Amino acid sequence: MADEGEEEKRSKNIPTTGLSGNDNDFAIAEYISFREEILKRIELRQGILSITLTLAAAIMSLGLIQRSQNYAPNDASVALIYPPIAFCLALAWAQLSACIYDLNDKIRANIQFPKQASCTDFENNATLSGLKFIIYSHGGAFFCTQVLAIAIGCSIFSWHSCNDLQWFLLGIDILSMEAVVVLLYHLRDKEFWDENKIKIKILFILTIVIYISIWLLMTKINGVLPK
Repeated sequence: MADEGEEEKRSKNIPTTGLSGNDNDFAIAEYISFREEILKRIELRQGILSITLTLAAAIMSLGLIQRSQNYAPNDASVALIYPPIAFCLALAWAQLSACIYDLNDKIRANIQFPKQASCTDFENNATLSGLKFIIYSHGGAFFCTQVLAIAIGCSIFSWHSCNDLQWFLLGIDILSMEAVVVLLYHLRDKEFWDENKIKIKILFILTIVIYISIWLLMTKINGVLPK
């Protein structure tokens, strides 16, 4: 009977702890709880990524259609609304990812399996290189689609009409793109924000100042500002 119980645990990927009595039952129950939580969050994270790619394809398709038609010079491209939406989705994705990594750390730290016991699947697979691959592959989807959306928007951008909505959306897009990069670095290294928060704040401030300066210069060149 004991051998059958061990075989059943192995078939369900439940680790053999080597403990006895209540300690064994508690360790296995805690492991199963953490594992189910991780699997649910992985599923939600994949859902957010799918939504992001679907939304990107839809909005950029509309942007390309708008570009191919006779659009008014003062119309802002619909593609420019995507980057800030992508940043919000990236925040949700990062929150789920952080929870997954925290739960994985809890499995390692709080569930003390003996050396002869089998390791968890997550401990085997959650290597540093694997973590970076997940962050760069998933995070790259957010960043690359932002770049493409901005490129489509700029192809319609009316540089001489100085439409306030166009300039405002483009500025928000650039800040959103920078924020996604910072978010990915922070997710890879939890101390990144604490070590570089002053530099990051300066980067955002400089971006805003430079962008507003360019905007004012263009409006002055095109005679939009009152003399």
